[in-house]
Amino acid sequence: MGAPVTALALCGGTLFSASQTAYYLKLWNLDYDQRHKTLAPFQDRSGLTAISDNGNFVYFPKTGNRRKIIVWDCSEGKMMDTLDVSSPVSCLEVANNKRLLFCGLVSGTVLAFPLDARQDTLCIPPPEMLHPVSAIGISKQDERLAVAYENCIFVFNISPGEPYPVIDGPAYQYSTAGPSVISSIAVLTDYRVLYGLTNGELCLYHCMDSKNIPLQAHGSKVTCLETSNSERHALSGCEDATQRLWNLHLCQWDHEMQYKGFFFTGVTSAAFSRDDRFLYTGSKDRSIKVWDIVKGSLLTVQYSYATITKIISTENGFLATTRLGYMIKAKFHCPDNISPEYNPIQNVSASYTVTSRNGKDSCTITTAGVNNTDEARRRKRKTNHNARPSQMCALF
Repeated sequence: MGAPVTALALCGGTLFSASQTAYYLKLWNLDYDQRHKTLAPFQDRSGLTAISDNGNFVYFPKTGNRRKIIVWDCSEGKMMDTLDVSSPVSCLEVANNKRLLFCGLVSGTVLAFPLDARQDTLCIPPPEMLHPVSAIGISKQDERLAVAYENCIFVFNISPGEPYPVIDGPAYQYSTAGPSVISSIAVLTDYRVLYGLTNGELCLYHCMDSKNIPLQAHGSKVTCLETSNSERHALSGCEDATQRLWNLHLCQWDHEMQYKGFFFTGVTSAAFSRDDRFLYTGSKDRSIKVWDIVKGSLLTVQYSYATITKIISTENGFLATTRLGYMIKAKFHCPDNISPEYNPIQNVSASYTVTSRNGKDSCTITTAGVNNTDEARRRKRKTNHNARPSQMCALF
């Protein structure tokens, strides 16, 4: 259960358990064959997770001791290894192509563990100011590494080497102005760095030209930055209900998307599909949403009943980890032709707004929403009667 059980109910062969300190229920099938026992979830309470090997392994700080990194084998449902570090962990990222796990520490040090030889460690020493590592960004082909501290950014090159890749640099260094701290970062192969601050400011820095371009700021702390596989677009999310899809060549957003439910807002993680057609986002409202990149429209919403901590794309969907310690493996289906009457939130008491640029400055606003449960049920009955499943987007 993960929390003290305060209520039990039995109905046939199903046992329900609940707790006053948990927001979820658990159902137990007493007739289930224990030879096919469900794999145990990993006990991550930090929200700092990294995924490698197509979801086979998850890395996270140990609960109660963030000087240890747990290596969790998802295929076996058990801990495989423990990595010791000298200071509490502040962020984790995996460079899957280069087979490296990057670990940022409160001391300012960045450690790199080869995934195939975790007993060895590469070390990037901290700068003189000894600030904690606030964020780590890796380019899509794992050729660039950006390390952000409170008010400065270091960009490194990751080059092939034997027996492990070589981390050169820093090739570039940049310091931000003002009291706000860098909260999120993304780096591109051509040495451009997208970074967001705790006050909502967002900038694109060109390292080779020493040019900093301010982008339209968010109204709250930037919590998520993710670039597309082609590095033409980027997604920025913040603590409120707003997220923006940016054209990195024009340095302006193409779509501004707002999703509002009854509780919790804020984007926690995001990933672009392999073909850059779709965008997967996880939010504090414990749901995963799929958006269309070209139109900016919302395609579907799937509740996970736990906050999503990390999303990575797969060949036909995505993998996601949750605060309850589960790995979600989803396949996304989207038909070529979607009915104009299709409503992605027909069963959800929520609303969403998409504002899209129609040219350089003009905007077109599209709004769709369901404001109450009764309306959602009415739309559901109507849709189930008239619509065909082939006209709907769905996650499996």
